Amino acid sequence: MLETAAQGAHPRVPKRRRLSKRQRNWILGALLVAFVVGTLAGVPIGTKPRPTVRIPLPYITVGAAFAPLDHTGVVPSNIFAATVVPRSAVVTGRENLDNDNGPFDRSVTFQVPLAANSLITFEKAALVHFGWRTSQRTYSKGVTTFYAVKAGNDGNYWEVAASIGPAAVRSLSSANAQNVSQISVRLLRQSFS
Repeated sequence: MLETAAQGAHPRVPKRRRLSKRQRNWILGALLVAFVVGTLAGVPIGTKPRPTVRIPLPYITVGAAFAPLDHTGVVPSNIFAATVVPRSAVVTGRENLDNDNGPFDRSVTFQVPLAANSLITFEKAALVHFGWRTSQRTYSKGVTTFYAVKAGNDGNYWEVAASIGPAAVRSLSSANAQNVSQISVRLLRQSFS
């Protein structure tokens, strides 16, 4: 006697069709290509330096000023080489913002015998000249801040925040006291993974 579905017989399950070896290889190849393209898309790249953009003043890199904050050599050489201040800048303060707990986040403040507008013009040109990609420029309470990103040769993105405004304390002697400004340079490592 044959059982029907109503009497409790199991309905017939259609047979699963298997992929051929060739189809599996095509799918595996497509997944491999997608993985490689996705991985390469995640590798940090910066904007190209534009050495034709002239920096209006003589400059120095911030490497020596950051040395006491970077005793383990975390900041890659290409980031220090691309982060500059006017040659006349004098260090007035340093901050370890991450307290050695997490990604590198440190700041150095400089005083410069220049008007704030001249310092802003300098910083804007320096960022473009050295290939930083400016993501934002803000102005609040007399302080202009540039936020920019660049790929480090360590596999991480690095952000610089350069805040320019009137000097809080005038430690530089200047013939004209209002031509003393300050620039705080903050370097922050960001993982791209």
